[in-house]
Amino acid sequence: SLHHWPWLLLMGLLAAGAHFSTSLAYVKGEITFLTPFGFSKLIFSSAIGYLAFAEFPESWTVWIGALVIFSSVILLSNFKSQRVLKEVK
Repeated sequence: SLHHWPWLLLMGLLAAGAHFSTSLAYVKGEITFLTPFGFSKLIFSSAIGYLAFAEFPESWTVWIGALVIFSSVILLSNFKSQRVLKEVK
């Protein structure tokens, strides 16, 4: 309906701004620094889904996937920090 068009336009502008900001961050920043921010979408999506819609991810595959993602990020950042320390010495 005509009432929804301004909201759809605002949502489209905000989404375009978010995509532009994300691509600009990847141009200017280091990908190893920015990757955890992308993974944080899982946490925020779950929190917003629970708070706004009273939905909770019940599938065990979601939790296993989240565990794999977060543990790999932690391991990769740990390996990178050890490599940087070796280069400094």
